[in-house]
Amino acid sequence: MELIGVAEPGTTTWQDYGSPMMDNFSFPSFVPRTPPTSGINQYLLTTVVDGAATPSIRLADPAANTASNVTARMGSDAAILAAFKAASSGTVFIPTGTFHAAGYLDLREVGPIYVVQAGTLEIDDTLQIPGGLYWRGWAPAAPTQFQEVPTPIIQGSPGSYPLIYLGNGAGGSVQFDHIRLNSGALNGTLLLYADAGGALNFDYVQFSSGPGNFFGYMQRQIIFRTGVFDYNFSKCLFIADQEPTGTISDVGYSFLPSVLFVPSLSNNSPTGSIHFKDSWFVGKSAVEVNQSAVYLGASYNLFENTQTQNDPLPVFIASNYPLSNTPVNSSVSFNGFSPADFPSAMTGNWAANTLSVDLQNLANSPVGSRPLAVGNPTVFVGSMGGTASSGPPGGGWFAAGGSQVGYLLPPPSTAPLLTISAGGNVPVGSHTYQAAWIDAFGNSTTVGPSATANIVSGMQTVTVNPGAGPQGAVGWQFYRDGALTGPSSAYCGPFELGTSEIDASALTNCGASVPFQNTAMSSGQGINGQEATQIDLTGGGHKTVISGTFSTNRTLNVPDVSGTIAVKIANGAVMMPTDVIVGGSCSAIVNVAAPGILPSDVVGFSVDGKPQTNPNNLRVVRWPSADNVSFQYCNDISPASVKPDLTILNWQVLR
Repeated sequence: MELIGVAEPGTTTWQDYGSPMMDNFSFPSFVPRTPPTSGINQYLLTTVVDGAATPSIRLADPAANTASNVTARMGSDAAILAAFKAASSGTVFIPTGTFHAAGYLDLREVGPIYVVQAGTLEIDDTLQIPGGLYWRGWAPAAPTQFQEVPTPIIQGSPGSYPLIYLGNGAGGSVQFDHIRLNSGALNGTLLLYADAGGALNFDYVQFSSGPGNFFGYMQRQIIFRTGVFDYNFSKCLFIADQEPTGTISDVGYSFLPSVLFVPSLSNNSPTGSIHFKDSWFVGKSAVEVNQSAVYLGASYNLFENTQTQNDPLPVFIASNYPLSNTPVNSSVSFNGFSPADFPSAMTGNWAANTLSVDLQNLANSPVGSRPLAVGNPTVFVGSMGGTASSGPPGGGWFAAGGSQVGYLLPPPSTAPLLTISAGGNVPVGSHTYQAAWIDAFGNSTTVGPSATANIVSGMQTVTVNPGAGPQGAVGWQFYRDGALTGPSSAYCGPFELGTSEIDASALTNCGASVPFQNTAMSSGQGINGQEATQIDLTGGGHKTVISGTFSTNRTLNVPDVSGTIAVKIANGAVMMPTDVIVGGSCSAIVNVAAPGILPSDVVGFSVDGKPQTNPNNLRVVRWPSADNVSFQYCNDISPASVKPDLTILNWQVLR
């Protein structure tokens, strides 16, 4: 029998994913490759007293048990431990140079302590740290590609699993600052494991797992199995291997996120506040929050100014394995998200309940019209700015460049119909044709499936028919061999729906290549207004300006003219006075309250009958004031007195 796998810390089960995921695995150095026949002794950490130039050496501390054919490793373990014990509750300075720890280095009894690291630590096994620890890098080393400050290294050898351990009752806050945790193992790393501690803070820390190849399927950077507040990461860099090819085809391929949180208390109550700020996720780096041990709520998850690069996994994943059928609440907030190169989704919901996502300020969308949210149902709440999508093309909502939000048009689902005829100048050979739909704002979907035209001499004209467009599309365009094409360079579309277009040109003469991002919407709203080819009004509620309960379809025909639409501000009816008006005088003023009226408005009216009994006219005077309209009769035409009949004026104010 030979060792084939090791369970992760805190678990009693192991999953065999087979080849290639388990290939090149770096097993922990303390685990034998074949089953031991008896228990293995603990490490003996001691120093050599004498024995130089002799066949034997004398140790400062005798072994409690006798063992033969075992490996003796040389390192600075004893010196490092002595320095930490001497500086307990003080400061340890690690100078420039390289210092090697060959065995399990247990520092848990020396806290609280402040560590300043300038040199490099090489760890063959595990470095167990105490609570009450502040570990700060201070070095003249060059900064990394993704961080602007130097970060001294704590280097794990293949088999260092985990590289750093915080646990076994350790209490107090822990902070790492300007430090790089690194392992070059091909597969199966774990940089930090914690099942104790509280207030865990990481500033300018780089978590780097793997040598940058395509073998690191099982790489882990961090596993937290703690019930504490808080986990804070600021200006951190997470780098994990990409697999299997390091190209966009890897998106969704690997499924072991590099950072795992299982935040819970012993009574299964919710706990944890997880905060990533100004941090970068590269390769298969991703954060999984597993709530299989929490039944009463969820941790608080916040990502601010997050960037990804070549990441095949969603940067945040909600899960509750192995309780996959137990509903749990999950939520996450993103304020500033910028996926780069070939990004995958922003969130993945592997849990049973709906994942709630608060998204603010998305810099750009995933390429190839890939959705921002995948997995089980996801709801965006309080979202604004940037680009977002809750489903595949044709579903969910989308916003382009921080200025629009709406419903995506699906790209064509079938290849265009091609008809080859005589004449034309399309080059002899095989050519592919694809179509895309255009929305009312001129935005394009991605292209649909391709059709192939086999052109022979003399039969070099191709008629392209895209088929029926989806609701919301207003036009279409077509591409030959991946390049936008039209009847001429001056006429590249969009073309009317329900029409065919002829391609008879020798060149693909419109220049543009196929769109890799779907920005076309069936309806949407942006900074320049609302886009829709159809507005459906539903009854049962109140609308601003437009109201009513509709029992059948209504059609509004807008005239093909430019102008201003008048809005009714106020209207009503007023009863005018019937007192006698002598010649050259006016009646009493009638004031009517009219909220919203301005002094600059114009008051219009009509009467339900003639306003006087003699053949001469009375003049009706009306004028607006703030929130009021006024009416008055004036007899300035006839010298005789006039007694008006009872009259009602119907009035309104338009603006």
